[in-house]
Amino acid sequence: MDRKKVLLQAIESGFEVTSEGIPCETEYAKEGNALDYVIEGNDGGVGDLTEDQKYKIPLAYCGNENLFNYTEPIKNKYSYTAADKDGWFDVTIDNTSGTTTSYINCWTKPNLNLKTDTQYYLYAEIAELSGDMGYQCCNYSTSGKPQFKNSSKGTGYITTLSDFTGSTCMLRTICSCAAGKSGHIKFRIAVYKTKKDIFTPYAIPQTAEIYLDAPLKSGESIRYTSGNLPPLPLQEDGNTITVNTTVQPSKLAVTYRAKVK
Repeated sequence: MDRKKVLLQAIESGFEVTSEGIPCETEYAKEGNALDYVIEGNDGGVGDLTEDQKYKIPLAYCGNENLFNYTEPIKNKYSYTAADKDGWFDVTIDNTSGTTTSYINCWTKPNLNLKTDTQYYLYAEIAELSGDMGYQCCNYSTSGKPQFKNSSKGTGYITTLSDFTGSTCMLRTICSCAAGKSGHIKFRIAVYKTKKDIFTPYAIPQTAEIYLDAPLKSGESIRYTSGNLPPLPLQEDGNTITVNTTVQPSKLAVTYRAKVK
């Protein structure tokens, strides 16, 4: 029987991340844990923060590549709608008796993991569209400033702003219907680092906190299997590991579960 190691994905996030697969009779590590990991120190001392947070390293794990958090809608003075658990925004506007254009916003909270002046891929899927519904995604304005510059209605590459100061939402997605009109639309959105042709759900990040007995200096390291560190929860479709500390580790080496074929 041929055994082929299939590695889960480790995505670099501000420091070197390496992965090593091992042959084992298991599926992808969906809702599983990393088998082992090592944190290597750095100049300045990893975990050497303020006194009340000293030696504490919060880590966040995201289960897939979709950076658009549709699970956290923004409520404002305008009409708004939220997405369902699968990311669908279902919007109907009856403005047949109205005298001005009617709007419904589909805004969500900014994603703090985005980088400024960086190109991302916007995937927009429209399942239903009828009547006189207008739809615009990610248009820039001073009101409700999004993290991205202007984009078209469909899929394509979009670029973040050079400064997120004042950005109040991830994308500025607006549905509209002119006076005397009505319409309906059902759509969903994903934002990826690279081009994708399918929608993947957004996974709420799982978090864990690592406590060190002392700042981790250059040349020093601590290992999960021998240092009483918490396990790293993993998802099936790739994992992003970020470290929220003033000094980044010089390396985070992770051994993942692998799938045997």
